[in-house]
Amino acid sequence: MYILEHFDEYLDGKLLNKLGAIQKQKEKHVLLKFPLFSRSDDKNSNVCMQEKFAQILHRCGVEKISLIEIHSRAALKIYEDIFGKENVVNYSAAHIFAEYIIQELAADVSEIAIGAPDGGDKLEEMAIARVDQLQNPLKEEFLKIGRFYITKKREDKIVEISNIQGDVEGKICVLFDDLIDTGASIIAAAEKLKEQGASNVICMATHACFNKAAFDQLLKCKSIGKILVTDSIQKNYKIQPYFKDKFGVLPLDLEAMNISF
Repeated sequence: MYILEHFDEYLDGKLLNKLGAIQKQKEKHVLLKFPLFSRSDDKNSNVCMQEKFAQILHRCGVEKISLIEIHSRAALKIYEDIFGKENVVNYSAAHIFAEYIIQELAADVSEIAIGAPDGGDKLEEMAIARVDQLQNPLKEEFLKIGRFYITKKREDKIVEISNIQGDVEGKICVLFDDLIDTGASIIAAAEKLKEQGASNVICMATHACFNKAAFDQLLKCKSIGKILVTDSIQKNYKIQPYFKDKFGVLPLDLEAMNISF
């Protein structure tokens, strides 16, 4: 398997070198370790970039693609259409965060509730699936922890949380998402959770995309106790020493995620 792991390489011209190396590989299996162009204000532009990139990989002889928490269902479908659904796997990093819960929150099992900021105008299937992803790897004694679901709307980059389903009063609420970009969704969700009586809010996300304003906004948010991300985007390794009280970086353990090589 050939691992493409540096997000910035696709923006500074190193991609051609990577593609040349891929062409020389006998094993035509590529792992994309980061969410390439996962967010865009122009959804059509986002899909177009994903499609062009997938086509380039295909022309280089790549036969199988492994993804880690690709953000868009539309983007996932692009890879499936080009490489064949049987040759595309989208892995979750939930096992890594579940291990943190087991190790760090074991004493408070009865006080934990987990949820995801994925609900739209109505409770979406994606929100339920994401909560399942985090809860399924937990040990048996954790399987009865609480769950909550968030209904949100996004208009002109402003996120509004209209409802939270589930008992969160007095709970340590764990928000699990695939990525953090602006931080708007988790900030709005955390504030609503605290309004409804949550004792603490811990945010977990696989990809720390963090735009320029995200650090300041997240640091200023008093409703968030801790933010945990993985090292999938290496440019954000630096967040740990500077903001270690609020931010934590967990290694993206490919073996623990059962990614086959």
